Amino acid sequence: MANTLRAEITYGAPTVVAAKAIAPSKQSSVTLTEAQRAEAARRAADRNEQVETTIRQVYEFAEMKANELSQTCGKKADYYLRLMFTGGEKLGKGRKVNPYNAWSHQLAKDKNAGADPGEVTNLLRLQQEYRNEYDNLSEGQKYNLCSLLLEECDSRIYGICVNQKGCTQDVMNTFRRITTMLIALKCRCGIEAFIGLVRNNTEYDLRPQWFFTSTPINRYLTGAIKKWDVEVIGSQMEAFAIAGCELFTYLCTNRDHADWLKNEIREKMNAMYAEATGQKGTTMQYKTFQQTVVIGQGLDLVGWTHKSFTNPQSLPASIEPLRELRDTLESGACRFVHLLHAERQRRKRIFDEGVEAGTASAKVRKLRSGIGKKRGTYQRQSDAGGVDEAGPAHKRRRIEANPSDADLSSEDSERDAD
Repeated sequence: MANTLRAEITYGAPTVVAAKAIAPSKQSSVTLTEAQRAEAARRAADRNEQVETTIRQVYEFAEMKANELSQTCGKKADYYLRLMFTGGEKLGKGRKVNPYNAWSHQLAKDKNAGADPGEVTNLLRLQQEYRNEYDNLSEGQKYNLCSLLLEECDSRIYGICVNQKGCTQDVMNTFRRITTMLIALKCRCGIEAFIGLVRNNTEYDLRPQWFFTSTPINRYLTGAIKKWDVEVIGSQMEAFAIAGCELFTYLCTNRDHADWLKNEIREKMNAMYAEATGQKGTTMQYKTFQQTVVIGQGLDLVGWTHKSFTNPQSLPASIEPLRELRDTLESGACRFVHLLHAERQRRKRIFDEGVEAGTASAKVRKLRSGIGKKRGTYQRQSDAGGVDEAGPAHKRRRIEANPSDADLSSEDSERDAD
């Protein structure tokens, strides 16, 4: 098991207040005449045309400036347009790949493959010089170029980092983005969440990362869930992830494998039995299966693959039969079926005959050993330390005062006072 580092826990702000509530737009229903509707439509069309004209002028001006920057600084015009309109924000959706961009990308790679950084040919110049090659491309060639560019873009997103520092920085930057998104979602919609992040290889060092949108969540779970400890949970989850999230790789010995499979079989059997009987939390009865399950509940089990039907804990520790039984339970081939009334009575008659013949044993409630006998007297400990055999102690009778005696005593006290 790899050495695990101490977990790092981050909490969100205790109180988060949005700057301005995002209220839905309200529309008021106003009855208008046909002339008023026509006038409103005309004004809306004029306003939209004015807005579109202004936006088009602004975009043409920005495009002109972007082309100037592209010619003077050497980058694409789209790069400067993104800087102008999005401030360099990269979280928005990217533009779809088109054949011209794919061809330009492949052309720049081929022509500038062995060039030094100062001798790289400008992309705009390459596009103007080799434009005829793009016009002569077939539809199949354009499709292949788009596929190559999409594959390269995906490799940048899903490709493996080749150094430790890059892996650590990528993980932490992504983790911070996730926490920021959760806090923003809490402000907008009102949610609470927690996330845990661990590495699944030993190529770099990273402490298990935990984030709670509110500090009391971790405190509440510590008291509500038995053995809740983010340190222990993080270390165990990291060890399991490093093992490839494969149980039989994480478990060390054959006995551990068998015990794990037996636990899964027992839990699955209990869940199936509770679902079949409609009683939540019911435990499967293996020893008295015929009497309790078949006769008492009218259920029978079909598809049991093991040679002997007994408690899973008592099954042999052979891995393959246990795995086959577990897979059969998960697929539904081994399940409970409801018996008809006639079949249930037939099974009951066979069971009763077996009990009379001594081949089957029925579940009988154990009787009290002293049934039919009178209970002896309780021995009471005396004050002297000996044992008093006088019998059980009786309740002391409550003595109530006589009202007449109380009146006489009050009259005597008044007479003495006079």
